[in-house]
Amino acid sequence: MGSHGGYVSEILLVNKTADQNLINDASLNDDPDLTIPIAAGENMFVEFFVHYQALAGGIRASVNGPAAATHLHYTVKIATGVGLDTSNVETVFDQPTVKAGATQGFITITLGVHNGVNAGNIVFRWAQNGADANNTTVHEDSYVRAMRLSP
Repeated sequence: MGSHGGYVSEILLVNKTADQNLINDASLNDDPDLTIPIAAGENMFVEFFVHYQALAGGIRASVNGPAAATHLHYTVKIATGVGLDTSNVETVFDQPTVKAGATQGFITITLGVHNGVNAGNIVFRWAQNGADANNTTVHEDSYVRAMRLSP
């Protein structure tokens, strides 16, 4: 933990304890494990590290949080093989980044938020890019790390 002027920052770490599969589902779903609570008026840095595999259906990834953040900036990157395939910078929650077709790799999301008057959760959301009868999987040990910032 770090300290600044008497304030002790809090670091949160939550990992996925089992693989999760989606089949025939192209609607973004909140991941039940990769979520961090945020209070009204709280400031936070959040990082998601997601290991995934998609067969023919591809993958869509996003992040969602409470409405009315006073400041929000995040980057979603989907990397396969040795290169970066897709990268988006967003200032509004729930804007999906897409990787089509059979793919596997890593999704990283880096987010900074000054939350507004609504408490809630910062949550990783994902789906198949196109509904398909093959599994799209987010693997266990994917995780979210967050640091609460001084007020």
